[in-house]
Amino acid sequence: MPKHYGSSMEYRALMLRVKKIRCERCGYDKNRAAIVVHHKDRNRRNNTIDNLEMLCANCHAIEHCVV
Repeated sequence: MPKHYGSSMEYRALMLRVKKIRCERCGYDKNRAAIVVHHKDRNRRNNTIDNLEMLCANCHAIEHCVV
């Protein structure tokens, strides 16, 4: 994980404790490894629960216009 992401394991672990392991946009929940934590405001230092969203890899790519 790039250094600019900060302590990704901490905010990911927090999200896994407080939210269901499923995409908050499409509901995908078949593969836990495909679920990532997205920063809604795109500020990777803002790791508050309100700013974090569980997304599948596809919805995350769409959010960042990678596809």
